Amino acid sequence: MAGTHEIESYKVKRYATPLITNFSGFIYHYLGLIECTNEATRDAMVLYIVPDDKTPTRETVELASGDHVGFMGIRRDEVDFFIDLLRNEKPMYMTINAGGAFNSIQTGKEPVGEGLEPTEE
Repeated sequence: MAGTHEIESYKVKRYATPLITNFSGFIYHYLGLIECTNEATRDAMVLYIVPDDKTPTRETVELASGDHVGFMGIRRDEVDFFIDLLRNEKPMYMTINAGGAFNSIQTGKEPVGEGLEPTEE
């Protein structure tokens, strides 16, 4: 179901060569992807990594099962940023919208200056 859902898990894939895929009528050129999922809603946000000569696009696809997959193209130089967010921030959310115009991933509301928690040695 489209809307905003907490990201419960993610996986990263990097392909040996660029791929061109037709997914439900949308053509994607990508080098790899970061797939964010919510198990309860079975929705997913796919951050696909575009080659340098391609423009990132965004779409939302409704599968036959009723599940929704949001797509957001990201540049190669943004990959580390998104992986860092997914590794270190909680909660993280994905927003999947019809047509994909406002697909996003975002952190939860956090206080300013929160910083890192001290570690015990």
